[in-house]
Amino acid sequence: MSDSNSTPSPRVLLVDDSPINQKLIGGLLERVSCQLTVANNGQEAMESLAVQDFDVVLMDVQMPVMDGLTATGLIREHEQGTTRHTVIIGLTAGVDRKACLEAGMDQYMSKPVRPKMLYRMLDQIFCRSSTNV
Repeated sequence: MSDSNSTPSPRVLLVDDSPINQKLIGGLLERVSCQLTVANNGQEAMESLAVQDFDVVLMDVQMPVMDGLTATGLIREHEQGTTRHTVIIGLTAGVDRKACLEAGMDQYMSKPVRPKMLYRMLDQIFCRSSTNV
């Protein structure tokens, strides 16, 4: 995804309570030159979004403190009446697609995250090629 120096690196917020997933998915994102910010739960995600815009949020669905479905609903509430629409991709090991979409997520990906699927989704969002990865 870093094939053009004139295009800024995508800003990605990874929201996941698992340090293993943070390391794995974070490494995949850094490999394609994403600017990565990590939050451990939905509450931390809301705090990050209050001070910075992100191009995409990868949101785990099941987390302590505030789950991903609740956080997504709050993000969508905050966007009402604005032109802002944050792309949110749900990360789930067990919640069905319908629940993710009803909460306001744009897409969802089942865990464990497969690199090719992640890169394909990012390509669709950013209309760029990461096939050199």
